[in-house]
Amino acid sequence: MSDKLLSTTDIVREYGVSRKTVQRWVNDNPPKIHPAQTLSGKTGAHLFTREEADRAFSEHKEAKAEKESLPARTTLGE
Repeated sequence: MSDKLLSTTDIVREYGVSRKTVQRWVNDNPPKIHPAQTLSGKTGAHLFTREEADRAFSEHKEAKAEKESLPARTTLGE
């Protein structure tokens, strides 16, 4: 296990998701990603373990693949 914590910026760069996505994951109820630490100060930056980031991104990829595999919706009258 790595002791290095990842910032939101690290996650954005390494996993190719947007900053808004990471923030939404933190703010979801229940959260999709749990910060290992939240820094004090104006921004209250979140820091994450590599394991937590890997888990959240893996779930994100699975959900996205499942959504893309669903049949397209049709509108009434078609």
